[in-house]
Amino acid sequence: MSPGFFFKVGGFVTGRIQSRGFALWFAGLLAAAELLISRADYGAGLAAHGGILFWLLLRASRRRPATAGGEAAVESVCDSDRLLAQALLLLPLIRIISLVMPLSRLPLLTWYPIVGSAVLAACWGVVRVSRLQPAEIALTTRRPLLQLCLALIGFGLGYVEFQILRPQPLIAAVEPVSLALAAGNLLLFTGFTEELVFRGIIQTSVERALNRNWAIFYTSLLFALLHLGYQSIPDLLFVFAVGCLFGKIVQKTGSLLGVTLAHGLTNISLYLLWPFPPESWAGVLSKWLEGIIMQ
Repeated sequence: MSPGFFFKVGGFVTGRIQSRGFALWFAGLLAAAELLISRADYGAGLAAHGGILFWLLLRASRRRPATAGGEAAVESVCDSDRLLAQALLLLPLIRIISLVMPLSRLPLLTWYPIVGSAVLAACWGVVRVSRLQPAEIALTTRRPLLQLCLALIGFGLGYVEFQILRPQPLIAAVEPVSLALAAGNLLLFTGFTEELVFRGIIQTSVERALNRNWAIFYTSLLFALLHLGYQSIPDLLFVFAVGCLFGKIVQKTGSLLGVTLAHGLTNISLYLLWPFPPESWAGVLSKWLEGIIMQ
């Protein structure tokens, strides 16, 4: 075999090892920054995320000079590495946005569209810079009936997480207008936005830089790390498992539709359905039925 062949193979393998090391370093730094925030050390947490963001910007902008004999293989790995860095930019950016925005004086339900809109704008920028096509990040509606069936697992997942966290409801009472507004916010700004970030952009980027199996594991790990603020080991394990499940579904179906709906229904049931006693829902349903009968 020619020396060029060995150069290409060596460059490819070395690039993969470097990409894996970079991914592990990022996960460790992200965990450290999130732990600072979970301990209410917001200044240090913000500084840590700012440092991570700067590091990622440097890595996303660097280019490896072409070398004779194996530049195609090396450049392919380098391009994947840059794509991964560009995708991972979203995570420190999400946390920085949520920390610096003056949200504490605003109603809780307004936080979701404000932060979510900024995150969606950042996603659009990453997709544009990385030249990702909609099908590459699973923005398709393949097998819609199956996707709708998969969405129903969200109710069960929400019940399990409710048993772990026992959160307070997102709204004061079961009232149709506030319920619809809260459900819409959770579906769009947690269900769709988070699935686009993790199972869409990041998982695709990890697949290119590493491989398909690593993509599900690593993306789910990052997804779990952003839940460190709940300070619950059982919830971390639960979120990691759900991330693996959602990642596998997206790989198999090629669509974010099912996991977006399932994620949204998980949060809707976690914060809007299960926290209220059954009699609260019985009253709303009886009024709804009375309105239909009167018509």
